[in-house]
Amino acid sequence: MPFCRSSLVSIEKEGFAPAAARKLFGNRKVPSYQLAFTREEVVTYRNQTAERFSISGVQDKVSLRLNRGTLEQCSTDGEFILKPIPTGHQIKFRDSVPANEHLTMFVAGELFQIQVPPCALVELSDGEPAYLVKRFDRQPNGLKIPQEDFCQLSNRTEESAGLNYKYDATQEETGTLVRKFCAAYRIELEKLFLRHIFNYAFSNGD
Repeated sequence: MPFCRSSLVSIEKEGFAPAAARKLFGNRKVPSYQLAFTREEVVTYRNQTAERFSISGVQDKVSLRLNRGTLEQCSTDGEFILKPIPTGHQIKFRDSVPANEHLTMFVAGELFQIQVPPCALVELSDGEPAYLVKRFDRQPNGLKIPQEDFCQLSNRTEESAGLNYKYDATQEETGTLVRKFCAAYRIELEKLFLRHIFNYAFSNGD
């Protein structure tokens, strides 16, 4: 029996279970889990629009929006992020990366009760899997939700802390920043600690 591409529950026809579809796409027409472009086309589009794409990271990814029941690539007003199988032979089991990322997010949300954005495992037109995640920094009307990360809160930049500035801080430092900037830090520190435990257990060092 087919499984929902997002929630992994059993369904009669491959695609998205109704509840999962509402979380991903709202009340709009649910698109097919099979997208209309290949991984090569995703990488090409990513290279062409890199300067206008606001999401950092070395892994290939593009922004998507839902337009009349079709997920299409876009350089502005994106609602989703799509990550195909990463390029480069230095990554072990790279064909399994999209499925691994979706499963990890599923476990985080369902078993650890960590708040995660809706996500799914979709299929490109060349048959390859890709990871789809809804952007959490966008309101339903498309407006951006301002974000600050720990590097910004600690004034940590490449110039001030070196090339590895994103990864040199300790878990204790992140807790100190939450205590400093968050009025409800007692509640948020527990959430942060759970995330640290989860990331350690699942070897997520990013």
